[in-house]
Amino acid sequence: MSMDHVHQLEALSEEKAWELFCKKAFHLDSEGHCPPELEEVSHAIVRKSQGLPLAIAAIGGLLSTQKKKGIFEWQKFYGSMHSELERNPNHTSIKNFLLFSYNDLPHYLKSCFLYFGIMPEDYSICCGRLIRLWITEGFIEKQNGKTLEEVAEEYLTELIHRRLVQVSITKFDERVKKCRVHDVVREIILSMSEEFSLCQILEKENPSFNNTTRRLSMHMRYCNMDKVMESISKSPIRSVFLFQGGELPKKPLLVGVKIQRGIGALEELQNLWYVETNHGPIKELEKLRQLKKLGITKLDRELGRALCAAIEKMKYLKTLSVLASSDDEILDLQYISSSPPQYLQRLDLVGCLEKLPD
Repeated sequence: MSMDHVHQLEALSEEKAWELFCKKAFHLDSEGHCPPELEEVSHAIVRKSQGLPLAIAAIGGLLSTQKKKGIFEWQKFYGSMHSELERNPNHTSIKNFLLFSYNDLPHYLKSCFLYFGIMPEDYSICCGRLIRLWITEGFIEKQNGKTLEEVAEEYLTELIHRRLVQVSITKFDERVKKCRVHDVVREIILSMSEEFSLCQILEKENPSFNNTTRRLSMHMRYCNMDKVMESISKSPIRSVFLFQGGELPKKPLLVGVKIQRGIGALEELQNLWYVETNHGPIKELEKLRQLKKLGITKLDRELGRALCAAIEKMKYLKTLSVLASSDDEILDLQYISSSPPQYLQRLDLVGCLEKLPD
């Protein structure tokens, strides 16, 4: 490949670097303006960043989430940053800054941050899916008065404010829909993940992996999936991620999971999408009062009243999808009219209606 047209990006000017730092560090409480008493130490911090935009954004984002308002605390922060950067002279400047930002993370954010290492380069993940994965892995700590989803969303927001995670797409209400990490940030994550055996990446046609791996992420399109799955069956792996999927293995990825006491035993379940209906599951649904998302398929008219009775008990339901058992089957949901879920945002009905529910 010819290198004649490679354009080396220059560092930011001192003025632009200062402007970016102030925007990131003081946007929460000072509208992007540096308080006079912090100007001297802030300029010193910016000079240390050597005009690197990602470094400035990371350090500014880190400071914006701290309660380091006094000049003494900021000078202490600068001294700590200086020592950390001097301790790792072999790293590039930007990696030093990112390592410093990682080391400054609270313990509860470190695993969540490193989890981005399971994804391929430039991959944007849906925030809802990411949050559910964090919860499943046990990364989210319980807090009084908050659901695990709310706590996890706060974790993600803090990582975004620290500029360690980037927003890819936002929703209509300006909440984050998808997010990703910068390629340089991902390099740091992969080096840390390898150290802690958080996840092993298979990027080439190589079905072997070490015996300490608990999570395996496959980023290649073509490989002998059956051979990989055979190796997995003899390993301690508990999570498998497939990206850029080619041909799926002939053997099932999971063994038919049995719920011993019925679906009603999952009282904390929040998403159930989709479930086929009959008299048993419909009755069990009444116990799932924490559901936020429910999808029902193959609903017969005679089960409409039972379904409505169950839905009326789901006070937190936001999304409901109901599919009839056939094209000419009536969806009889009129019984829900007396007490519909107050937080319902989306309703999908697929089938015949004699009339719209009141």
